[in-house]
Amino acid sequence: MYAIEFETELENGLIKVPEVYQTDLAGPIKVIILKNQSAQVAPPTTIAWPHEILVFQGVSDIPPFESYRDELLSLQDDPLA
Repeated sequence: MYAIEFETELENGLIKVPEVYQTDLAGPIKVIILKNQSAQVAPPTTIAWPHEILVFQGVSDIPPFESYRDELLSLQDDPLA
């Protein structure tokens, strides 16, 4: 099974397959039809973080993100760098 993506228009209810793909599509095929919506989705009305995110203080049992960085070897001392 493989996927081929191309854009086309329906002509009298039939899908027009580009000639370059016609020889590879012998036998039964499955078709999924996707239609572009003419109306665009409106962008979000706010660009601020939600209140819940802004007031989050973290979890006391978990060390702060990347708090271990000062324990890492410098690039000159790291043989794998």
